[in-house]
Amino acid sequence: MRRNYSNLKGVYSLNEKVISKIESYLINSSSKSCNKIHVFVAYDREGPRETMTLLDIKHLRKRYIYKGSRISSINEIVATQDLESWFFYDLEGIYSYLQVPKAKRNLSAYNNIEATNNRILSELFHRFDKHYQKGKRVEGFLKKLDFKKIYR
Repeated sequence: MRRNYSNLKGVYSLNEKVISKIESYLINSSSKSCNKIHVFVAYDREGPRETMTLLDIKHLRKRYIYKGSRISSINEIVATQDLESWFFYDLEGIYSYLQVPKAKRNLSAYNNIEATNNRILSELFHRFDKHYQKGKRVEGFLKKLDFKKIYR
C-alpha cells in the first residue's frame, strides 16, 4: 500500500487547505490508478474538549464522496493535546529518525505521554542536533514512525 503524507501549515483556513491538498493530489496522481483514497486530517483542537472542531467534515464528504469518486472516506483525527504528544508512543521511531545510538536511547524517559507536547519533541530533536518545526517538513520523520503502534 502506498502512503502519501502531506502536511498543512497551521490550522487557519483548514477547510480550504484540505480542499486544496485533495484537489492537488487528484490532479497530480495517476488517473489510471483505481485505488480508493482514504483521507485523514489530523490536527490539534487548540482548546478544551468543548471547543468546536475546525473542520467541516460534512461539507468535505458531501463534496468528495459520491458514486465513482476515487475518494472513499474522509476522516478527522482531533488531538485534544498536541498531536506531537502521540508520537511519543513510538519513542523508538523518534530515536531512529534522530539516529540516536541504541546505547543512548532512554525508552522510559517519556512514560507520561500526556505530559509531552511539540516543545518537548523540539527539545529532544535539538538534543540530537536536529530541528523540529511544528507542521513543516515532517515527511521523513513521519515515515520513521510506526502508526500501528501509536494507534494502539
